[in-house]
Amino acid sequence: MMTVCKTCILFCAIMYHNASAAVPYTFTAGNPISASQMNSNFSTVSASVLNFGYNMAIFTTTGSQTWTVPASVSWLKITGTAGGGGGAGANNCGSFGPGGGGGSGSSQFYKGAVATGLVFTIVVGAGGSGGAGSASSILGGGNTAGATGGSTTVNAGGSTYINCGGGLGGNISTAGWGAGGGIGGTPGAASMPVFHIYGGGGTNATLSPLGGGAGGASIWGSGGVGSNAEHDITGNTGNPAQTYGSGGGGARWGSAGGTGGAGVVLIEY
Repeated sequence: MMTVCKTCILFCAIMYHNASAAVPYTFTAGNPISASQMNSNFSTVSASVLNFGYNMAIFTTTGSQTWTVPASVSWLKITGTAGGGGGAGANNCGSFGPGGGGGSGSSQFYKGAVATGLVFTIVVGAGGSGGAGSASSILGGGNTAGATGGSTTVNAGGSTYINCGGGLGGNISTAGWGAGGGIGGTPGAASMPVFHIYGGGGTNATLSPLGGGAGGASIWGSGGVGSNAEHDITGNTGNPAQTYGSGGGGARWGSAGGTGGAGVVLIEY
């Protein structure tokens, strides 16, 4: 966990938002953001949802940890994002060898009253590992799909506040066409009222130019870029995710896929 300067980050978020020409997404109850909207509008979504409170606690270490509501705090906002899926590895089967990009993790937001002293158990999901590469020239031979990102959960007092599903790993080609991208993560059920955002899907491997698919975007930013290096030179490995919860890029020419981004939990109070 780390403490963050609210003023500095809020300024950056506003500047980032103003730099975008896209129209901000309008949040309404019961109207979740779809995977396609997440891929095209993540910059304005990020600026809209990161409405910072007076103090913040950020949890980026994967695994379980706890946080206790400080004295005199009566409300809070929790933002959770699951881990992104890893990009798929590639083999040397020509245009059918490159791997698809991993999907990004889903996100949820809770804002409401809270009791002083309540202890939250926070589990931050790990990013999915990239799939292995293979020197095989046989369709589907040796290379593997990316791993699914880990779920991010926040629980306290017998209630589930955040329950985000991880993004799926990028796929490999096994049936004679280019490999598909991993599906974005799906928000899980929570016992508290939350706002859901589905993860963005990874993109398919490209055939012209030949290259791996890009990882899906999360609310925090873009996924890893798919490899599009030329044959027999360095740079065929899929790029790792660029930020929290985004997907890893797919590889090409016998290389491994990029690792998905780990999840995150932000508490504002």
